[in-house]
Amino acid sequence: MSRQLAGGGGFQLVSAQRAVQIRDAELVRYRVYSEEERLVGAHGCPEVSEVDSHEFSERTKHLIVYSGAEPIGTVRLALARARGASDAAQFGFELESSFILGGFALQGVVPAEVTRFCILRRFRGTRVASLLYAGLLAESARLGVTHLVAEANMETDCAGDAALAYRLVRERQWTDSRFSAVPRRSASPPANPTRFVYTEEQRCRSRPGALAEVELPRTLTLFAQRMRGRYIGPPVYEPHFNVFALPLVAQLSD
Repeated sequence: MSRQLAGGGGFQLVSAQRAVQIRDAELVRYRVYSEEERLVGAHGCPEVSEVDSHEFSERTKHLIVYSGAEPIGTVRLALARARGASDAAQFGFELESSFILGGFALQGVVPAEVTRFCILRRFRGTRVASLLYAGLLAESARLGVTHLVAEANMETDCAGDAALAYRLVRERQWTDSRFSAVPRRSASPPANPTRFVYTEEQRCRSRPGALAEVELPRTLTLFAQRMRGRYIGPPVYEPHFNVFALPLVAQLSD
């Protein structure tokens, strides 16, 4: 069963539960992560995928944008499981494999996790991203969610660039001290990184403290400005996607 949430301009946003539509979401992710961005299964290994046990969980909501019959964008919303679980992952979020979350057990806080936000390259810069974001807000309101948590793709596998971007986030005060995400593990980034977001000139300019002249990766800026996301922990290298990621929270009442 699926519900149409919005449409217009040749696009249709649906909230899906039927298996065939969830497969559509997986297809979008494969085309973006493997074929376009070369993040997953990048060396001719299609058996390497990012499909996981959350796909068909009753706590997981898939939002998909279609252009006609073609799925072109998707995002996944995972609700927190019932509290009182005995293991370390208190909410059952994918994020908790990398971070220990703090502050989210406060009274009145109902978190949910956003993952797998992706859009086919030729549809970026259209209203697809706005439709997905509007769908997240609508579904979250319907389900009583107060805070969204996520990992922002830092667009780099270079530890130095990730550290510099994190300095910029703190300099701009795009943080929220009420919440925390403490790294649970420390995977090693590649010895010879290939994805850079800063030039050597930009790195040199940042050393004397002239951070105002250095820009943040686009994804981090979008999360902070469009979703009013605030970052709550240091970068962690995610070997599955071969990038550093930064944990964040977005308070929906803001």
